[in-house]
Amino acid sequence: MQTFERQHWIDDKVAQLALLLDMVSWTEEVNKAFEDRDEGNDDAMRSCFKATKVKLDKMIDKVIEGAKGMSEDAWKALKCKTIAIITIQVHERDIVSDLVTFDVKEISSFRWQSQLRFEITDAEEQDDTRTAIAKVCDWSQEYK
Repeated sequence: MQTFERQHWIDDKVAQLALLLDMVSWTEEVNKAFEDRDEGNDDAMRSCFKATKVKLDKMIDKVIEGAKGMSEDAWKALKCKTIAIITIQVHERDIVSDLVTFDVKEISSFRWQSQLRFEITDAEEQDDTRTAIAKVCDWSQEYK
């Protein structure tokens, strides 16, 4: 995935894309924690949990800080999108907390595989787009 300023992207994109971005990022972060753990970093999932909490706190602060010079309509739309993302991030935080609490060590664990995870394919389509894939256990759905 390309490097980007997450908050700028979330602010500028429609809610559905912003939510997808958040869920793809979260899936990648947790998968990376599993990989790091396999390479000997026993604290990788705890670090992922802390990062998940920081990300959530930043989104909560955004709502608390308010409009910051935005029009009322623009702030209402951004606030609604931000609260939707906060709701998803609370769930993400709770899942990572569970992985830490139950000391889940393998990416193939049912406790992780049973979660809704989002990935973006590496291969670009002919029109410079990529496909998003939602997965739970052995079920998956492509979104183009």
